[in-house]
Amino acid sequence: MEKGQRIRRRIDAWLLALVMAASLVMVPANSVEAAETEIALNFTAGSTTAAGSADNQVSIDLGNGGYSSTDALKSGNITKLRVTFKVNAATAVGDMGVQAFINAKDCWEGNWKNISVSGTEQTVELDLTQYYNKSAELWNFGLQFENISDITYQITKAVLVQSDSSGTSSGGGSGEEVSSDEVSITTTKPTSNDYYTEFAFSVKNNTSSSFTGIQIVIPSSTSSTVQAWKSDVKAVYDSTIPGYVVYYNITLGAGATFSDTDYKVGISTGSSAFGTPYVKSINCSAPEGSGSGGSIGDTTTDLNLDIEYNYAKLLQESLYFYDANMCGPNVGENTALSWRGDCHTEDQRATYNGQTVDVSGGFHDAGDHVKFGLPQGYSAAVLALSYYEFGAAYDELGQTEHYKKIMDYFCDYFVNCTIYSDNTNKTGSVQAFCYQVGDGTDGSPSSDHGYWGAPENQSGYNRSNMTLFTTDSMTATDIVSISACALALHAYNFPNDAKSSQYLQTAKDLFAYAKSKAKTTYVVAQYASDSWEDDYCSAAAALYLATGDTAYQIELNNHYGSVNTGWLLCWNKTWGIASALKGDWNATYSIAGYGSTTTAQGFKFIDGWGSCRYNTAEQFLGLVYDKNKTTNSFGTWATGQMKYILGNNNNKRCFVVGYNANSSKYPHHRAASNSTDAAIVKDNHYVLLGALVGGPKDTSDSYTDSQSAYQENEVAIDYNATLVGAAAGLYLLHKDDADAINTLASQEELSSIGVTKCYGSGSGDSVSVTGVTLDKEELSLQLNGTKTGTLKAAITPATATNKAVTWSSTNTSIATVSGTGTSVTVTAVGVGTATIKVATKDGSYEAECTVRVTDPVTAFTLNKSSAVIHKGAAETLSVASTTPSEPKQLYTVSWASGNTAVASVNASTGAVTANGIGTTTITATITNADGSTVSNSCEVTVDVPLTQINLNSSTLKLKKGETTTIAASPYPDGAVLGDVKWSSDTPGVVTVSGSGAMVSVTAVKSGTATITAVSKANSSIKATCTVTVTTLLDAISFDVVSTELEKGDTKTITCTINPADADISSINWNSSAANIATVTGGSKVTVGRDGKATVTATITAVEKNDNKATITVTVVPKSGETKTATCSVSVVGKKVTGISISEKPTEAMTIGDTRILQATVSPADADDPSVRWTSNDETVATVNGSGMITAVGKGTVTITATAGDKTDTYTVKVNKKTQAAPDITYEVTNRTSTGFTIKGTVSNAGNTSGILEYSINGGASWVIPTNGEYTFTGLSAFKAYTVIARYQADIIYNVSSNAEQTRTVYTLVANPYTIDVSKLSDANYVDALRTESETATVSYDTSTDVLTLTDSSKTYTITGSNNNVTVKTAAGTTQTIILSNATIKNIDVTNTSNATVTMAGVSKVTGSISTVNTLTLNGSGTLNAGTITAKDINILGGTVIAKGGISAGDKVVISGSKTNVTATGSDGNPAISGRDITITDASVTATGGNGASAISSTGNITMEDANVTVNTTGDGSAPAIQAGEDDEYKITIDGGSVTGNSVDNMYSKNPVDSQGTTIATYKVSITDETANRNETKSINAGSSITLQAAGKKGYKAGWKDQTGKTYVDGATVTIEGDCSFTAMYTKISVTSVKVTVPVVELETGKTVTATVKVLPADAADTSVTWSSSNPAVAAVDSKGVITAKAKGSAVITATSNDTKVSDSVTITVKEASKPVEGSSEERDIKASSISVTASVKGAGSVPVKGTYKLAPKKSMTLKVAFAPENAVKEKVTFKSSNTKIAKVNAKGKITAGKKAGKATITVTSENGLKKTFKVQVMKKAVTKVKIKASKKTIKVKKTLQLKAVTSPSKTKASNSVYWKSSNSKIATVSSTGKVKGVKKGKVKITAIATDGSGKKATITIKVKK
Repeated sequence: MEKGQRIRRRIDAWLLALVMAASLVMVPANSVEAAETEIALNFTAGSTTAAGSADNQVSIDLGNGGYSSTDALKSGNITKLRVTFKVNAATAVGDMGVQAFINAKDCWEGNWKNISVSGTEQTVELDLTQYYNKSAELWNFGLQFENISDITYQITKAVLVQSDSSGTSSGGGSGEEVSSDEVSITTTKPTSNDYYTEFAFSVKNNTSSSFTGIQIVIPSSTSSTVQAWKSDVKAVYDSTIPGYVVYYNITLGAGATFSDTDYKVGISTGSSAFGTPYVKSINCSAPEGSGSGGSIGDTTTDLNLDIEYNYAKLLQESLYFYDANMCGPNVGENTALSWRGDCHTEDQRATYNGQTVDVSGGFHDAGDHVKFGLPQGYSAAVLALSYYEFGAAYDELGQTEHYKKIMDYFCDYFVNCTIYSDNTNKTGSVQAFCYQVGDGTDGSPSSDHGYWGAPENQSGYNRSNMTLFTTDSMTATDIVSISACALALHAYNFPNDAKSSQYLQTAKDLFAYAKSKAKTTYVVAQYASDSWEDDYCSAAAALYLATGDTAYQIELNNHYGSVNTGWLLCWNKTWGIASALKGDWNATYSIAGYGSTTTAQGFKFIDGWGSCRYNTAEQFLGLVYDKNKTTNSFGTWATGQMKYILGNNNNKRCFVVGYNANSSKYPHHRAASNSTDAAIVKDNHYVLLGALVGGPKDTSDSYTDSQSAYQENEVAIDYNATLVGAAAGLYLLHKDDADAINTLASQEELSSIGVTKCYGSGSGDSVSVTGVTLDKEELSLQLNGTKTGTLKAAITPATATNKAVTWSSTNTSIATVSGTGTSVTVTAVGVGTATIKVATKDGSYEAECTVRVTDPVTAFTLNKSSAVIHKGAAETLSVASTTPSEPKQLYTVSWASGNTAVASVNASTGAVTANGIGTTTITATITNADGSTVSNSCEVTVDVPLTQINLNSSTLKLKKGETTTIAASPYPDGAVLGDVKWSSDTPGVVTVSGSGAMVSVTAVKSGTATITAVSKANSSIKATCTVTVTTLLDAISFDVVSTELEKGDTKTITCTINPADADISSINWNSSAANIATVTGGSKVTVGRDGKATVTATITAVEKNDNKATITVTVVPKSGETKTATCSVSVVGKKVTGISISEKPTEAMTIGDTRILQATVSPADADDPSVRWTSNDETVATVNGSGMITAVGKGTVTITATAGDKTDTYTVKVNKKTQAAPDITYEVTNRTSTGFTIKGTVSNAGNTSGILEYSINGGASWVIPTNGEYTFTGLSAFKAYTVIARYQADIIYNVSSNAEQTRTVYTLVANPYTIDVSKLSDANYVDALRTESETATVSYDTSTDVLTLTDSSKTYTITGSNNNVTVKTAAGTTQTIILSNATIKNIDVTNTSNATVTMAGVSKVTGSISTVNTLTLNGSGTLNAGTITAKDINILGGTVIAKGGISAGDKVVISGSKTNVTATGSDGNPAISGRDITITDASVTATGGNGASAISSTGNITMEDANVTVNTTGDGSAPAIQAGEDDEYKITIDGGSVTGNSVDNMYSKNPVDSQGTTIATYKVSITDETANRNETKSINAGSSITLQAAGKKGYKAGWKDQTGKTYVDGATVTIEGDCSFTAMYTKISVTSVKVTVPVVELETGKTVTATVKVLPADAADTSVTWSSSNPAVAAVDSKGVITAKAKGSAVITATSNDTKVSDSVTITVKEASKPVEGSSEERDIKASSISVTASVKGAGSVPVKGTYKLAPKKSMTLKVAFAPENAVKEKVTFKSSNTKIAKVNAKGKITAGKKAGKATITVTSENGLKKTFKVQVMKKAVTKVKIKASKKTIKVKKTLQLKAVTSPSKTKASNSVYWKSSNSKIATVSSTGKVKGVKKGKVKITAIATDGSGKKATITIKVKK
């Protein structure tokens, strides 16, 4: 950058491009008819009559025309299937139709057409181009008639159409024409100047219905650039109008208006005059040429200059620019340029919130030394995308190493810039991100930008003031996100790299940070961005790719709606990365093709600042598009543009520095200038190899090669990123061209310009490939299971320069291989065996993997899961369905019974015979051809037929209300009663309840009822019981027991009879003193409203008397005792008529208060006016005779005043006295792992006398302590309990507030000496690590992650995982630690003299284990450690892996037959070292560090009966085993074996045995080519080795030595001299073949599968060839399926393809017997399957598959068909799994409920055939159906695809429709809406919603000749 111009120029370019550039390419509007060639298919000529299937279909196989795959159709340019036929007669079942179909793997599709019975020729076609990209095995083509029960037809022609050329059709998206009255527009021109004119439109829908999509025409006679700013607006010039067609993808409701100036379009200079815009059509799609998919041609001219267009070299050299711009303290060791070194080392000491952080590394932005975050993240993301898309280019050219070093340098910097809460270990949460280092301001000499010179000389410059970090207000979402994108994509590209896991984790952490913070963009002026969504979506897409976590996909989709295709791929707009990773190729196309301006020489020109940068960005993204869409939309154009950049221009100027002699030489770059002033150009300036300069600054191709020309000669890391990507893509595009130049620059060439390391095969120090291996020799796949697998190739050596490989499959019909590079995917295609081969391009080394593809049955169902069979009867079980449904692999079924005494089964047919009463299990086992098996079973119950039901009673007598039981039993003995249906013929008299063998009967009322028991299995078997019910009189009563009357008064009294229906014969009334009172009444019974029988009488008071009269009623029942009731009558004077309490205060009372009430009695002269006072609850309040109330307790009380028989009441509430809340304090004591003690006190309780209570379960239950103390027991270890203490007040006082205290208490850990380190972050867990005396067993320092074991006398067990923790011991003499499946960082036992570490399970210590004295390792587990150091080290058991070596100050002892040690030394250090080393009975593998011994001792080394392997690395100068130099020190070996790779330098001195005898060592070579094993070892004399080959499928392994002596595999050989052993493989040949078939007699038309057993089973080739001696009688296919053709016999033979041995079986074929018409045999044909269709409102015969969507409260009716057609029609039942969602009646009518949901509908025939499907009730019904059409006119035999759109959306309502044609003789319509013209005329096509709403739409189609 220079003087702030870069950003200003970029903004100017952005604004100008918004109005001038166009990303869209016009497609010619004229159409071209392709010439055709017809290829005949197979069919039977002449008239044919056929019956329809169960689905009312007739299918005709036409063969595949010799094309075995859809790929073959594409390569053969087969575009159509065309069939011409006649229909002479047919019986229709609905609308007759026909479809030509294709039948391929996972693809059966056709093109529907209505047909007529006319005897004239009709034609149907199928477009085959739509299947080009399916890459599927093609089985056959065919013709299928639909909806017919029988048909007579004749095929006259069936052909495949081969097109000789392809044309381009016009008229895309024509839609419906409208008038200006229907849709009106208002046009505005918001901007118009010398450069462009903008148009904006306001659209009003004046119609009564909504529309989607509108095309507006801007008339113009001249064409120019047109651009739309929004992705849902398209624009293109159409010369046939002429004018610009603008398409808006909007939905506009009836009467609505759309107006948005953001949706404007711009037309650049060239169209000087415009007509008045008008609406062309609505309900349309975008015009052709305005979207993706067009082809962009080369706009440059080939000048035929002498220029080398070498994209391999371009890729190689373009990477070196990044070596020039490296920054930090590690430049010197990473750069490949001699003139670059370490710089800006002070970046290691930046500060963030007072903390020193390292933000060194990364790359300088351009020619200056600032590290800007946005271009750095963008550049890394583009480079990562380039490898993701074009990685094969890097691999083939040996550039992966260089590329990866650059990307690692980027990613390491991003990790450094990510500041964590634990930044030392880069763990915890992200706190900030460093988004800029350096001062980029203009004009300041002290700034980075103001400095001109080498970066190495600027290291003293302090730029901490310009080290910028994100904050909550400046989150820099764009920079953080694009950096995360680069990290994730790089980790995905190299999943097995050691750093990838950290890169991916950092990416996740950065994205989580960006997601959680407020969204802001970068505000630094030099690189200002106006959006973050593009970078955020790029990161989400990359993370979804790398992790598969759908949470990232959701984030991507949530923010992707703002995708902007109005600018190209650049540092400030990364939508191109997001769209490519998301697979949005329409957006990718638009972004890659943005703009249309070119220079005079045809160079695509976006802006004068960095024109080459923008150009290569479009090249790169366009090539990405082409690769993924398998097109050449951009390839030719990109090639021409890159040639211009490399020199194909009038000045022959190459804009890539160092590429050729005409390359730009003076880039604006401080380091390369070797100068201290931009104006001073030095002759000895450095070559900035591979740098892309800015390029032409205007459309006149102007360019100046000057160091000060900071516009034309600007260089930057973002410039080169897309250059690198484009170079990789162009290399892959052209590498196989006849004139391609793919050579790399040599070491000599590059070293002459300061390059110190040459990458790739062009370098002088290239490393050749010596071999290749695969990670698998065999791979098993399944067609319907594990269908894919991966293969990885390893190139030897790993440092090979050219690691490019090619992959192939020997049989692509069995397995295919896809992918590039060293990791590919293998996909199963068909059953069989194929070999996947990999071959290196360097040396043509090969490796192969045998892929076996099977299609076994993995599960199956039986026709019955349970069955009941009568003894002596039989039933046949069969396999109903298999998974997969149509396995491509043979299998057999066998049957077995669990108890043959109950039921036996035919082992091959599944026929079950019932033998004895009981239950058993019949098991079916399917054995697949590959030997795998799967089973299922049916539970069979055998019983005796039931002939009679016996009841325990035939008659019963019950009283009303009485209940008893009736029991049923079967007859005869041994019969099973089964389900019984019980009923009562008069439920009003007797009810029956229950089920099964015993039920309850209840007498309801008097009468007689019959109870019937009927067998559900046989309704003719029944039994009855007659029940008689009687009702007895229980009692009679008056409504009053006494009454008082005044003289002359009368009163009616009621007598109630209970029960009401008791039978009575008479009723008698009587008064005992007629002179006092008389009674009159009758015997009539009246039933009152309460349901009881009543009689009434009138009493008349005669005279007042001291005595009383007694009224008596007598009821005489029909049976039982007579009942009487009496009422006493007194005749009195004037009585009280009323009483009222005068005042009733509403205020509540408080305990202790009094209140006086007064009552008034009416009349005042009543005979007795006295008042009586009572209280209904004297515990609350009492009342005295004067009406004074006294409150005594809390509650509510009612006071009653009574005078005579009159009362009045008063209710009042009494409250406690109020007292302030007391203070509660308590403490927790005596914590254990099962409980704790609470001790509390209460103070300031005042006058109350309450109690203290505790609860630990949220108040669900409370306990009362003793003296405030209570111990909770029986609790769980280390669990949080909430303790609540509360005060309950006494009955007099209330506390004024909540007197309650709550706290959380943790119980102790069960064993405080067992530490789970994964829980150390929980302070409560650490605190709970205590003894019951509350003594802590550990201490934990969270700042250092040091866990100290405080008691050295105890044994501690460490478990769990925590990569940061260091376990440290306290001071002491001994310490024992058990590691049980633990992962920690370090064990520090330096405070303890002696330590023992016992291993249990698999544990890991990532750092070191160290102690000052003795360390003992034992146990039976495994320990993975870093370094192990101590004075003395004893390893006495288990497996120890020390990746940093084992080092003792004194002794190392490794002992024990179960002790295994693997140690690796660091660089320059031995794996095992000490003063004396002893290894006894143990197995040890030691590998020394670079240049060091494996085992090194300053004293003796003793190995007794040990198996020791020692290896060295480096130059081999150090002996593998090094003992002390003095003669007194020895290497002693007694027994066992010692081997190693240092064949010439094994020992520092000759080893001896315990007797002092020198032991000789020998060289042993072992070669096994199958495993690429070729090794030479040094082995002691007398040691033994085991010869174990890797093995090869189908071959027997063995060995031979250098003398020719042979050995069996696995042999143990004692070594007595130098020797060599080579693995030999002998092919295992087939010795016998055995053929078996289930039956040898077949009827014509039947099939049987023969199986073959090949021995030995492990032979190399077990395949066979099947043949028939007479195929006309019995034919056999390649799978052994035998088909009976005609009467006779044939010999079926299986012949080994290996040794030609064979076996045969003779098959006899007889004519199929035909049942006599009307016979029972014919009538008894059982259906084998059922199918279901549905009729709904407006549509019939709708297919029912999977899930049927139905509107709420709508219905559909099912129709069931049986197969075969002549099968007996069975009764069917219908059942719904959820009748609240959808119910179905007995006739198959399904009615949807109100609620949305799913219900499973099951259709079952009486013989057990089932069909199930789901009915999904949608939220709403379809309210509208619209038909979209690109046009309304078609030609005869041409097709038009219609689209039906339903409202509401498919998430709320169904989107399924049924298509109909009003006249199929004019045009037919398929089930998918494809219309085909038949003859001239007009026809209405209707789309009917299938959800039952009946909504439909109709469109009129005109058919022309």
